[in-house]
Amino acid sequence: MNTSNLTIKVNRKSAWQALLSMVGLSLLFIFFIFMEYIIPNGSEQRVALLIVRIFCIIFLPFMIYGLVFFAKMLISNEPLIEICDEYFYDNANLLSQGKISWSDMSYAAIKGQYFTIYVKDRNAYLKKANPLKRLLIKMNIKQGLGEIVITPALFDASPMEFFRAFNSHFEIDGFDELEKQLEAEEKAKSEEKVEK
Repeated sequence: MNTSNLTIKVNRKSAWQALLSMVGLSLLFIFFIFMEYIIPNGSEQRVALLIVRIFCIIFLPFMIYGLVFFAKMLISNEPLIEICDEYFYDNANLLSQGKISWSDMSYAAIKGQYFTIYVKDRNAYLKKANPLKRLLIKMNIKQGLGEIVITPALFDASPMEFFRAFNSHFEIDGFDELEKQLEAEEKAKSEEKVEK
């Protein structure tokens, strides 16, 4: 077995926190949508209430979609990420599309808090997505990110473990600099402990 292969499962504590956040936001949005019927208000507040209501109506489906996603994640035993010789499997967020062949990728990079992958055939990738996912993926693309965006917040493994395994199959732009930076940070922490 290739030691660079890796399966990452969900960090249950983080998934519960995400699920509870989605429940809270969904309830808050529902409250704002029906606030006029719950709390009577004056006519001068109608425009502001209408704007808030429209915002909540637009974004409530996203919150419910997230709620269902995190609930499934807690119930399912599926891996979030699987890295093997044949493919990369992504199930780490709402926009995941499953298995991606290494040969379908054109570029991978670490951009701030995001790990992003650009695919060779964007149109074919977008066609696989449902309309809601397609819209969100296009929003990521407009922000300069790739079609696949991963944040390791829900991983039960360290982000560096993931980056090393991924990089052994497909080169990540900026990986060497990140590894040097993390090694320097770890060295500084160990020196601080010795001094104390």
